[in-house]
Amino acid sequence: MKELRRHMVFFRASGGGVTWSGGEAFFFPANFRRLVKAAGELGIRQAVETSCSFPWDEAEDIVRSLDFIFADIKHMDNDIHRKYTGAGNGGILSNLARIGRTGVETVVRIPLVSGVNDDDANIRATAAFVRENMAWRRIELLPWHSLGRIKYEMLGMRESWRDFGAPSRERIEELEQLIGEEGVEIVSYR
Repeated sequence: MKELRRHMVFFRASGGGVTWSGGEAFFFPANFRRLVKAAGELGIRQAVETSCSFPWDEAEDIVRSLDFIFADIKHMDNDIHRKYTGAGNGGILSNLARIGRTGVETVVRIPLVSGVNDDDANIRATAAFVRENMAWRRIELLPWHSLGRIKYEMLGMRESWRDFGAPSRERIEELEQLIGEEGVEIVSYR
């Protein structure tokens, strides 16, 4: 907070704020709550990047205090989600629907992995979920990249790294069209 206070002139002049990320901020709800409250008292706009994998009852008040949420949906199929992430998606989708009911501005992001979640059925299902559950009907497609490899190496987990690929630009454009056909807006913050 001391560092944020030093930059208040920039926040006020630009209308910008802070994005809480770098892992899952909701894993530490007590600390996250204190940060969000302190930043809010300073009038700093706040966003979070989240997987939405957290206990709702520990996080609802924090969610409602935020200005913006970037939330990931990795796959709509529970079994495929579990295969690639090690956990099911039931809690994630439930939390997203709850976030949708809060009215907090949200963008659902799909980290696109070629051959894993870039098929028409998954993209249509994700867009339909967003259309039916989110107050802000917006999706951002994030093509897979290998930047995480460095983290795996630093953590001594090189053998756990799996190499995937990103869909082509043409395929991404096709997926954007499918999402639009479902009545959901495509956005990009890159």
